[in-house]
Amino acid sequence: MKEKLNTAAKILLPGYGIASLITETIFESSKKSQIIIDNGNFTEIEDEIKRRTAETKILELEAKVSQEVAIAKRIEDAIDVEIEEYYEGSGSGKVGASKGENGINLGLSGEGRKVTKRIYKFKGLKKADD
Repeated sequence: MKEKLNTAAKILLPGYGIASLITETIFESSKKSQIIIDNGNFTEIEDEIKRRTAETKILELEAKVSQEVAIAKRIEDAIDVEIEEYYEGSGSGKVGASKGENGINLGLSGEGRKVTKRIYKFKGLKKADD
């Protein structure tokens, strides 16, 4: 029965498959984590933290891929597309040491800058015969 409902929801609700998968993964993972925490074994808890951190990163990467695929699909189906992207990332750092009459001097400095802007505007929907 659950399988039939999932299939129906995937057909009727766009994006349901991804959202459902993420929700089910989080729910199952949370149950497993709670069992480990309840046991109180600190080694198992630390291992679980590492596992959950890795799992979270994987889900984040999958979400980014899904987002890019959805954007590509929307670009493909739109009549008019306007895209405006800005990306810039820079950083620098310096570490220094010097020995003087009064002792040793150590220095550390850093600078970073990040600019990100992403605007997509989709207009219209191509017909099947276009």
